[in-house]
Amino acid sequence: MDRGALEEVAADPEAPYFERGRALKSLLADRSWCRTYSRAESYCRAKCKLSIRRAHQLMEASNVYFLLRNSSKSYAKLPNEAQALKIIEAPIDAREQVWEYVLLNAQEGIISLALIIVACERFSAA
Repeated sequence: MDRGALEEVAADPEAPYFERGRALKSLLADRSWCRTYSRAESYCRAKCKLSIRRAHQLMEASNVYFLLRNSSKSYAKLPNEAQALKIIEAPIDAREQVWEYVLLNAQEGIISLALIIVACERFSAA
């Protein structure tokens, strides 16, 4: 995907969060934005209509999504953005365990943020 297409995805609030995060990660890693912008924050605001904080949230949430999607466990259900943002609070090496715990303990298949918080606390303390 070329730079313009990646910027479109990153700026599109209707695009899936994990695609926006992946696009941002590619854009910021490329660093060609440095020729025009002195800071990543300026670039994100001008081209993607995002604060640098929001850009980092999307990239982190995207990392969680792809970690779980590419897992050998083939999860039937993957986190939405709010859930992925909460899972970020767990240590990196415990994020898959957090999601497994959540799926196993979800009442009637309903995944609440409260359950994710409990799982994050459980695996952060381990």
